[in-house]
Amino acid sequence: MSDKKIVPFGKYKGQPVEVLAADRKYSEWLLAQEWFREKFMELFSAIATVHQPADTPEHNALQAKFLNPDFLLYLLSLWRPDLPSRLLKGAENFRASLIQKSKEKHRDKAIEDFKKSKLSEFSKNWKYPDPPWNDNMITDWPTYHEPTLMELNIPAESQLQPIKIKTSTTRFEDQGADVSFNSWAELEDYPSVEEWECTLWSQSFRIELKPTLGDEYPTVLRQVVASKCNLVVIQAFLVSNLPFLDVKRVFSSQHIDLILLPTNKPDGEV
Repeated sequence: MSDKKIVPFGKYKGQPVEVLAADRKYSEWLLAQEWFREKFMELFSAIATVHQPADTPEHNALQAKFLNPDFLLYLLSLWRPDLPSRLLKGAENFRASLIQKSKEKHRDKAIEDFKKSKLSEFSKNWKYPDPPWNDNMITDWPTYHEPTLMELNIPAESQLQPIKIKTSTTRFEDQGADVSFNSWAELEDYPSVEEWECTLWSQSFRIELKPTLGDEYPTVLRQVVASKCNLVVIQAFLVSNLPFLDVKRVFSSQHIDLILLPTNKPDGEV
């Protein structure tokens, strides 16, 4: 809370806003007054960050958005705009690695099978004191033919399905987090591969919701760290002395992402 803000009215007139904010009942009464919000926006934002009740209409409306799976995907697009391209690159790397490993496995098996056939042939004709079997005795290695993707049980690129980002059911008021959910992306084109190997990406989100974020952002940051959240979603940015990107970096230093929801989305969009 900034010590430069002085209360210009009421019983705390002339005193720092910290003194007023320490009076919880008076602070909550002020926050409910429309005139206070309209005339003293900086003071409002300074106090609201600490004392705004979690069940305000604004907070409830924001929390309700998380019932919509499309909103979760939209939030992910704000969190990591490059996530689709990163997943595509990951899928390409996975496919290239799988093809390489499958070819090596196929070649190793072909070699092993040929060795076994030669050993079986040798064993039938072996007589003491002939030398024991070793691989160096093979002189007629066959020409190896590289397998096709079909033989490797790997689909062609034209058969690949689009990568889908999935989300779990949203949980509310989850051990200190306003909202929590899981998200992941996995490849569905390789049935012969273990499911865990096909998971390209996964992330658990524990989210703190703030309709407004003002000069009390350090207090919010401490609160979020204590509740072990990794994402803060806000609708209005009211910090007076720092731009949004700088405050975002402050949160990021504690491994917490800060998302400001755009206000210019048309009605009806998530």
